[in-house]
Amino acid sequence: GGNGGSGSTGECRVWLATDGDDSNSGTESAPVRTLLHAYDLVCPMVQGAPNGAECSGPAARSVCIKSGTYTMTERPEFRTTRMGTANNRIIVQGAPGLTLAQRPVFDFSTQPRLDCGENPDNIGGFTVNAHYVTVKNLVVRGANDSCIELQGIEGLLENVLTYECADTGIAISSGDPFTPQARNNVVGNCDSHSHGDSQCDGENADGLADRGR
Repeated sequence: GGNGGSGSTGECRVWLATDGDDSNSGTESAPVRTLLHAYDLVCPMVQGAPNGAECSGPAARSVCIKSGTYTMTERPEFRTTRMGTANNRIIVQGAPGLTLAQRPVFDFSTQPRLDCGENPDNIGGFTVNAHYVTVKNLVVRGANDSCIELQGIEGLLENVLTYECADTGIAISSGDPFTPQARNNVVGNCDSHSHGDSQCDGENADGLADRGR
């Protein structure tokens, strides 16, 4: 279990708030509303970018999230075509100065619950396929699949709470067996509890699973 503070990492390039608007610029006074849009602002999509491509756009790659509950219907995926680097990570974090009780909550509980074995796209919590991604100082709950899945290299998950997901709370998974990933990831000061894989009679609902290589 973790009860440490919620220190920040890096400059806040884009701000997210429950009362934000995706037509805003993403400043602290004009925040955006959705994490997927915030990711597009710090790491703009480049048509045809190959796997392993570094993020384009501004040098600062930190998304700071204001306190509140964010209802999620689509899975945020950090992609292999928009990578961080060892010297310039992609950072998604609760806003600096928040207490544990004030951490932003990403609530996936309105996702439909699927039958055992079904695995369509966009049904699950956070999926981190990109390398050098930091996720810290937030809460993920209620996903139809795993709350958070780390599949890249040199990922950092810190001071995060996951609960009530329908599969593993925090999973480190290689994903594609032909391109083993999931190396050198760090999970620190995190809590994961109360998961229940009701679709598969409780088979897979672990708190933490390490399936990396």
